[in-house]
Amino acid sequence: MKTKGFIIGIIFCSIFVTNCCLNSTLLVSDNFSINKENPSNSIINSLSHGPINIDSEDDILTYGLPGSGTREDPYRIENLSIIEPATYAAISISDMFEVHFVVQNCEVVARDYGIIFHNSIKSSVDIVNNSISDCLSYGITISECENFIITNNTFVDCSEGINTYLCKFVEISNNHFTNSLSVTYYDCSIGMFDCRFIKIANNTCSGWSTNFRLFYTSHIQIYNNTCYAIQNNAAVFDFIEVWQSKIVNNLITCQQTEFGIRLEDSSYNEICFNEINNCSSFGIYIKSPSCTQNIIHQNNFLNNNDNSSQASDQSLTNVWYNSQINKGNYWSDWSGIGSYIINNVSDVNDPYPLATKAEINWTEFSLSDFPEDDYLEENDDFDYAKTISLDTWYDLTCLDDDYFIVEAHRFYHLNITILTASEDHIIGASIYASNEAVLKHEWNLAVRGEVNIKCPYTGNYFIGIWEIYHYQLITNYSLIVTTYPGEIEDDLYEENDIFEEAISLNLLNSTYDLIYADFDYFKISVEEGTNFKIEIVFDNTYIDLDLYILPNDFSGDPSDILVKSESQTSMESVTYSTNDAGGFIILIQNTQIDGIAQFPTNYTLTLTARRITLQFSAISPLISLVLLIIPIIIRRRK
Repeated sequence: MKTKGFIIGIIFCSIFVTNCCLNSTLLVSDNFSINKENPSNSIINSLSHGPINIDSEDDILTYGLPGSGTREDPYRIENLSIIEPATYAAISISDMFEVHFVVQNCEVVARDYGIIFHNSIKSSVDIVNNSISDCLSYGITISECENFIITNNTFVDCSEGINTYLCKFVEISNNHFTNSLSVTYYDCSIGMFDCRFIKIANNTCSGWSTNFRLFYTSHIQIYNNTCYAIQNNAAVFDFIEVWQSKIVNNLITCQQTEFGIRLEDSSYNEICFNEINNCSSFGIYIKSPSCTQNIIHQNNFLNNNDNSSQASDQSLTNVWYNSQINKGNYWSDWSGIGSYIINNVSDVNDPYPLATKAEINWTEFSLSDFPEDDYLEENDDFDYAKTISLDTWYDLTCLDDDYFIVEAHRFYHLNITILTASEDHIIGASIYASNEAVLKHEWNLAVRGEVNIKCPYTGNYFIGIWEIYHYQLITNYSLIVTTYPGEIEDDLYEENDIFEEAISLNLLNSTYDLIYADFDYFKISVEEGTNFKIEIVFDNTYIDLDLYILPNDFSGDPSDILVKSESQTSMESVTYSTNDAGGFIILIQNTQIDGIAQFPTNYTLTLTARRITLQFSAISPLISLVLLIIPIIIRRRK
């Protein structure tokens, strides 16, 4: 009987421990590797696990993630099966700082989101060889992240496969997207907003009305993708405000879809060597006149728009051929004679249509690698600003925001000069106070531009450099930082910075509105038998003023100070009585930075006085005389 109970207990404990492990601690391998070309089949043997939610370092410890969180040895979530169809997200990682993750070889099912990674500064997540399905929102959503890959994943029946926001230096490759759900106009395989330097390559997509939807992005390379779209009133590639990007060697097949590629407010793009077929309307639709300087060449247009004009261009500034070799595009409905008219508008045409289909020659056409930033990175925000000296800084690159710290003196002018190669390279620049308040903005600085302020305090200032337009070329620039003296501004009682130059004030119940920028000395004259009070009131956010009354012949010895107020509040007050007529000196002094105000501060000075009714100095001789006479009178009476 005891043996039976012992065995039952062991079984119960085993079940309990196993359940805890599956829901709290990840059972993972100790060896880290990512193989993008030949993903393993470890998804088949993945371990069942509950949802993972990480928003602190403590959570990483709780789940027992292997790795150290560096790029070389990231924390790993791997070989798990997270099937949670009623859960908001299967894997959620947020609020990390300089921490790197990899999610690989996992099976993921969730109600809304498969994998979330957001609000993590200078962190990244590589997502490799996972199966993600049945997500009503996004299979993967990533925001504010850089230098990561999403590769060799399978997406099934997700409203949107991958969504990225504020990301850069990203590779999305070799993923497979399929969808059998009823989709809306806004659903897509890959959606991007405000991203830069992205490669989207070798993906296959089917079942959506739009495969790639990009908004406000630049420097994107989209190549070797195979895309099938099924719904009308949409575009397979839908680009709004996309600049400086290349769309190369993609197969775009429309099954009832209206457009192959649609451009709106997008400029400086190259579209070439793509095959676009069977669109119900235009193969390429350039929607707005603001689409300029796009080059469209050596594409194959097959059976679009019922073999009417297979493209439409609402702008007159795009080029429909390769001007270096005079090769246009292949149009399946071209008559073989003359130019090909775009959208039946004679002013827009392909003057060099091809007689046979174009084929890409990768030895003649290459895609660029991601550019490298300058030697002062990472200085992308205030927290990572680089401290620089007053000097010229050459060979800087504006791939993102650049922030610097420089020291300057109060009343000096701080001047920054921006040098770029041409009018096409446009930069914005700002100078900020140490509390990040904007002091001066300048827009559209090109070739040579300047930003200048008069420094309100002595200390550090931020300089911010930022690219104005996503569509422009990658901008190299030089930064020249200088200072020079400016006129000192203070209140109308200046100059009263030293004892000998104290300014006279009227003592009788007067209030003065003043500015404290440096030492302030004032003189007052009083009659005999006077009690007077001096009070100053100020905002003590950035300054701590103290108040002193000094004798007229003050020599600098602190023991000669008559009265003082040195609190740390926004008001200082002193009272002093004198029997003798004469002069006194009032000193207002900032206790910080040798009396100089880091931020000039307004303050009020109030003087009040009253006469003392009975003066001891006047009656004391009479009292002495009375004290002498009284004993004499008493003796005589005796």
